[in-house]
Amino acid sequence: MDGDTQLFQSVAKLGQPKRSPANYFTQAQELLVAPCGSVPVPLRTSVVCNTAISVTRDPKINRSPIDAIATSHNIADLHSAIGDYLQREAQKLSHRVGGPRYSTNTCDLPFSQLAVWHAVCLQQKPFHLGADLNPAQTVNAAPPSTTWHYGRYDAVVFNVNPSKEWPQSGLEGHGIGEIQLIFRPVPPHGQRPRWHDRFLAYIRRFDIVPQRGSERNPVTSMHILHRAKRASGEYIGDVVPLSQLQAPVNLVPRFGKTANKQMSSVNSIALLNEFWLNKYWNKDLFYALNQSCSTLN
Repeated sequence: MDGDTQLFQSVAKLGQPKRSPANYFTQAQELLVAPCGSVPVPLRTSVVCNTAISVTRDPKINRSPIDAIATSHNIADLHSAIGDYLQREAQKLSHRVGGPRYSTNTCDLPFSQLAVWHAVCLQQKPFHLGADLNPAQTVNAAPPSTTWHYGRYDAVVFNVNPSKEWPQSGLEGHGIGEIQLIFRPVPPHGQRPRWHDRFLAYIRRFDIVPQRGSERNPVTSMHILHRAKRASGEYIGDVVPLSQLQAPVNLVPRFGKTANKQMSSVNSIALLNEFWLNKYWNKDLFYALNQSCSTLN
């Protein structure tokens, strides 16, 4: 192929329309009206307020014992966290990440198997009304592998107060956490308990470090986060409905005076305990973290 032909083809491609991004809001509506039996249930795509949440039809792991998942994903308290989740559900309490652990790792659970996904797609309506729909973003929750020795766990904003809505409320009524596991309980054969259609996530929480009487660093105007830990030194994590996820966020490692020479692009988050919450990652996150409720559309 000569140079003129290559140039012509390159120019022709520039004039071709770009592929439209997936619209999970529309897909969720279509699934709601789909004929019974034509789509897998529970529905894999749903909308909560300004966020569309979607997982693939087929999980990465169809079914596996809870203890095996806890080991492969390095979540020592997964069994007890599920027990606490079920207790909150029974008492109709809101789901948070943190607080006392009431269940033990030997407590009785009404199921013993989990289906597991390694990613979820989140799509948001734009901060300003009338703007184009934001592209969906993939949030990973994959266990250790040959490439990602510590696992690939992404951070998100999640809701802890149903009366607050992202992005209008900013971080009020919300938390920042790292998704360690995306799963659904597998009911015993022939049973359809109340929780059988729930998609859940195990999240480890980050806390905001106060900065001179403010939540933000006075120089960068960004929040500083550190991994929340219990008095025992264990990370604080809990199980919440996947529907409480609001948006992915970008964390920047806070190195301190010296950086760990062992860090790389695939382990920097795992090896550190403090991070900047990068509000400059995209304009919607910037607006959400900076604007007051009264100035929003």
